[in-house]
Amino acid sequence: MKKEEKAKILFQYIKKKYKGLIEKHYSHSKDPFRILITVLLSQRTREELTIEKSKFLFEKLRLKLDDFLKMDEDEIAELIKPVGFYREKAKRIKEICKMIKEKYKGKVPETREQLLLLPGIGKKSADVVLNALGKETIAIDVHVKTITKRLGLTKANDYDEIQEELHRLFKPKERKYINLGLVLFGKEICKAKPKCYVCPFNSICDYYKAHRKP
Repeated sequence: MKKEEKAKILFQYIKKKYKGLIEKHYSHSKDPFRILITVLLSQRTREELTIEKSKFLFEKLRLKLDDFLKMDEDEIAELIKPVGFYREKAKRIKEICKMIKEKYKGKVPETREQLLLLPGIGKKSADVVLNALGKETIAIDVHVKTITKRLGLTKANDYDEIQEELHRLFKPKERKYINLGLVLFGKEICKAKPKCYVCPFNSICDYYKAHRKP
């Protein structure tokens, strides 16, 4: 089966199964500064703790960019503790806020090139921010990479090569569903040890064909 056909089947399933969750997620993704800081906190940190700290900072304390600028690194570190590498992240938060204030007039940049200039923000983090802001890109995290390689949609290992191929296979309006949908599907079925026996894609999956028992 051609990659384009597999991509169509994957998108139709993802949209049908996860549409409600995906649209609810994006309806809440409105504050670019919160998204940016949350993405930074999420690096090497459990998802549950990241969500907890994001809510604490931005819903309970209602912190804004200027609030972080008024704090020193130790104060920020205490607020985000115990996320992974919290002292290093506190330093980066301070640097990011200063850079946004001075270089971008207090507004989070909305291009990949500009986001990549921010301390601690790599390709995946930048694309997560852009995706949440409706920029129609696919962030290549472990779930997206693993599932698309197992299905045979890509054989690449390089971040940009995978993204380029997926962008070719999925239309811009489909990408937000694919991005979050594959994360949800990866947590539910296509895990590190995949549940191939209940997977709706095992008939078109290269991994399953190669590993199934006779």
